[in-house]
Amino acid sequence: MREREYVLRHFESRLSWAKDQRILLCGTETYSRQIYNAFHTKFRFVGFVSPDGTCRERKLFGVPVILPDQVSSKNADLVLLSEHKLTGEPDYVRIAPVCVREGLPLYDMYGIDELKVHLELEHSGYVSPPLWLRKTKDRDIITICAMDTLFWIDRSDPENEKLVPFEEIIGLIRFFENNGKTVVYVSRNIVTREELEEALIRTGLAKDTEDLKKRLFFRRGEDLGFRTIQSLYPGQKLFHIGSSVWNDGIIPRFYGIDTYLNPKLEFRLPEVKPPEEDPHTFRNIHGKGETDRIPNRDQILAKIDAAEMVSFDVFDTLLERLVPRPNDVFPYAAEDLPWPDYKRKTFVEKRNQVSLEHPEYDFDQLYDWIAAEMNLCPEERDLAKQSEWEAEKHLVVPREPVKDLLNYAIEKEKQIVFVSDMYLSSCKIRELMHIAGIPDCGDIYVSCENNAGKRNGLFERIAALGVPREKILHIGDDRESDCVSASRSGFESLRVPSAYDSAFSIHAWNALLRQKRSVGESLILGSVLHRVFSHPFRAKNYSDLSLEDRLGRYAVSAASPILLGYLLSIHTRYSVNDYDRILFSSRDGWLPLKIYNKIRELSEYPTIPGSYFYTSRRAVGRCVADDLSLRDRILEKTGIVDDQQLLASVFGIPESLTKKRGEGQSRKDYIASYEPLIHEQAELSRQRFKAYCEKEEIQKDGRYLYMDFVSEGTCQAFLERVLEAELHGYYFLYPYLYAKYVPANTDFFLEVEEADLFLRNYIEMEAVMTSGEPSLSEYGPGGGLIFCEENRIEEEIRQMRYMHEQILAFCCDFLDRFGPRRDISPAFCADLYAVDIPHQIEHQVFDDWTGKEW
Repeated sequence: MREREYVLRHFESRLSWAKDQRILLCGTETYSRQIYNAFHTKFRFVGFVSPDGTCRERKLFGVPVILPDQVSSKNADLVLLSEHKLTGEPDYVRIAPVCVREGLPLYDMYGIDELKVHLELEHSGYVSPPLWLRKTKDRDIITICAMDTLFWIDRSDPENEKLVPFEEIIGLIRFFENNGKTVVYVSRNIVTREELEEALIRTGLAKDTEDLKKRLFFRRGEDLGFRTIQSLYPGQKLFHIGSSVWNDGIIPRFYGIDTYLNPKLEFRLPEVKPPEEDPHTFRNIHGKGETDRIPNRDQILAKIDAAEMVSFDVFDTLLERLVPRPNDVFPYAAEDLPWPDYKRKTFVEKRNQVSLEHPEYDFDQLYDWIAAEMNLCPEERDLAKQSEWEAEKHLVVPREPVKDLLNYAIEKEKQIVFVSDMYLSSCKIRELMHIAGIPDCGDIYVSCENNAGKRNGLFERIAALGVPREKILHIGDDRESDCVSASRSGFESLRVPSAYDSAFSIHAWNALLRQKRSVGESLILGSVLHRVFSHPFRAKNYSDLSLEDRLGRYAVSAASPILLGYLLSIHTRYSVNDYDRILFSSRDGWLPLKIYNKIRELSEYPTIPGSYFYTSRRAVGRCVADDLSLRDRILEKTGIVDDQQLLASVFGIPESLTKKRGEGQSRKDYIASYEPLIHEQAELSRQRFKAYCEKEEIQKDGRYLYMDFVSEGTCQAFLERVLEAELHGYYFLYPYLYAKYVPANTDFFLEVEEADLFLRNYIEMEAVMTSGEPSLSEYGPGGGLIFCEENRIEEEIRQMRYMHEQILAFCCDFLDRFGPRRDISPAFCADLYAVDIPHQIEHQVFDDWTGKEW
């Protein structure tokens, strides 16, 4: 059955609910005409929309033909996108903003709400392995789009094109197979079956061609593919992963198949191999077989000494933006535009499109093109252009190690020039350099003003200045644009990789950097890259770093983002109408409170005040030690063997008032024999605790959010018995492996799947949040505090405080620059933490750091 026949056969049943509604058919070609002819007596078609304006007829079958901007909710109840499959995405792009503006539903010929599905699929974020299990737990078959998702076509050698896999997708397939899923491959008809079979076998994803008979399917016009797979695997549930909204998102959903869109992946270009006979290449840095050898600082200084002129690339070499990639500037700029969401989204799409299609345009030409495409008035065009310029100024920061090289060249009185492939004018680039503190010490040669880029003549402009070519040194971040192109012009060339490239070369970071993310997540990731990978002469791997550098990197790349995300989630989830105060429990709440107070300081609306709340299982446990329903919880938290020491430490009964347990007496009976003293001590502890609460102005009838790191429920359960106030827990993670008593009135930042990594490494995070004070032993007279003996050595505390400084600096700098953002997901924070956490850091640094237990 052909697809057209299949659509027409099921059209009436899929859209039966719309028979009484006024329907505009978006499209004037084959499908629209056939749908009208077949169903005009059963459905109320009020007109056709010509999305691209190519239909010159005013009427078809007696009903009007209109343009998208003539669509109105006054004349129609819904729009049916009938030509989408044949003409592709442009039809949707043209009609969707109109439907959003007019409040009209937009469906397709399969009966699917396209506005809803596009919004859901286009905002798919990175999914960590534990979340994959949750998404697919009741699915038997995983179908994966082979082309563009699993493989890409390497056309660098036209005579030997080959399919190259994305390694992270192979890892995902292995993950599914290891968890009992059957993986099936589907492909568009752009390569032959033989080519795909060879690639799947070569990469180890299939044993042989026999293995692929029921695991490799092509989607052709006569066969929709998913229908075939369902017929071959009857009764089994499918889950599809692909990259096209239509082919991999909408069509599978017509068959009841859940989908996930893997964002379009960037292809890594093959290594450029310059001719052997050319002496002016970057092989003097990248020797044969070496792909990422970077000269150290002394070697570069020696090259500067030998040169008469030093040329610096600007962006990603001297200047960085606090986003991972240049086009991440555009969504950030769009946030300040006073436009509807759909219009901001269209702006970002057009901004990316014009950069790809017209790299030769300058800034004004870019926005002339965008204005024409989006039908913007002059005021809107200027507003969008100014928004991007303000974003550039706000995001730009100096790359200090390369700035030091520039200052050295200035000190040595070398002639300086700056070179950039860029749409911004030299004046604007100079202004950005001024903002970043880069000295104004040379002319700027920019591609948009010279009608030439680095690869096609810009370096020749520099050569024309009269300095001998062999005496010109160019320093840049890009292998081909900077090193190869400069070398081919006869210059000496040195490469200092960008922060993005340095991170991308590490396998664990590679997968994360490819993923789609929100604007806030891009800002965090860009800030991490700037602090961790900006230094081109520092080691990239943990094993090569000094202890202090390891601690600093852990603090910035792992601890800071997830701690910031956690505290911003409080800011997002709860309001002053929910709670009177947040109690940040000691000692885990010490560092989070400092960051939270910064969030409150910068918040545009009222937020819940927070305070540091001194508590511990030991101290609060004494207050409820006479509660037999909690006795077992109290005792299981101590490993004390000596009975008299147990009574003294846990129940507060001095050893002078106790004696050894009698022969044959159980410990339970032994403890029960001191019940009057236990009750007396518990009552004393409660009075002291209440005195402490009065000093802290904790009201009996108040509502409090209780923040702690890992919830086993014990301390909160104790507090709920004695606090005389409403207490709601909000914890960093849910320790599902060993949490026996988690109260019902609790929320968690990281749920079960995301928390899995932390359950194996939580001591690291707990350590870096911990106060420099010892643990609380008990509440003293008048609500005073009595602390345990400090069991940490001074070096451990020094290292902990060093990490505190790094975390506070990162979080406060981020908040000062970008404010308290609301678009940072727990999953992103967990994935960023996981990508750069070492398996083991110095043991003494991450000792438990708790006070002496009972």
